[in-house]
Amino acid sequence: MFDILNQARAYNYLKDIGCSRIRFISRINGSQTPDLEATLESSRVLCEVKTINISQEEVYAREKPKVRSRAIQLGDGFFKKLQSDIDKAKNQFDAYDQGSGARRIVYINPCFDDFLGEMKVAYFQQIDEYFLENPVQGIELVFHNDRTPFHKDLHMKTATVVN
Repeated sequence: MFDILNQARAYNYLKDIGCSRIRFISRINGSQTPDLEATLESSRVLCEVKTINISQEEVYAREKPKVRSRAIQLGDGFFKKLQSDIDKAKNQFDAYDQGSGARRIVYINPCFDDFLGEMKVAYFQQIDEYFLENPVQGIELVFHNDRTPFHKDLHMKTATVVN
C-alpha cells in the first residue's frame, strides 16, 4: 500500500515540474524497469521510486513500546540501504533504457526510526553530507519530506526535497 502511495507522490512530483504523458511502466516477465516514464518539453523522463523503511530494531521496539532515546546520527545500515537502492535504480534505468539520454530521477521516501520527526533536520543534513562525499552521477535525487508533528521545510545541496 505504501509503495503505491509513494509512486503516486512521484507521479505528482513529475506533474508539478511540468511533465506530461506521465505513465506507469508495466513490468513484463519480471523485467527490471523504472516505475514511471514521462515527457518534459521534448525530453524523456524516467523515474524510479524507492522507499527506505524503518530499521528492524525499530520494528521490534514498536511492538513492545518503551522509553528510549532517539539516535542523533543515521547508522551505517541506513546509508548502505540508500546506496543499494540508488545502485538498483541505476540498473533498472540501464536495463530499460540504454543511452537514450533520458533524464533519470530517483524519488526517495525515507522512513526514519524517529517516528515524530524530531531529528529529521539533522538526518537530511547527514544525507546531504553523504552525497557531497559520494556524488551520484547521471541521476537526479529527489527526497520526500513527510509531514510529521515536528515538520519543517528542508533543502539539500545535493538533491531536491519535496516538502
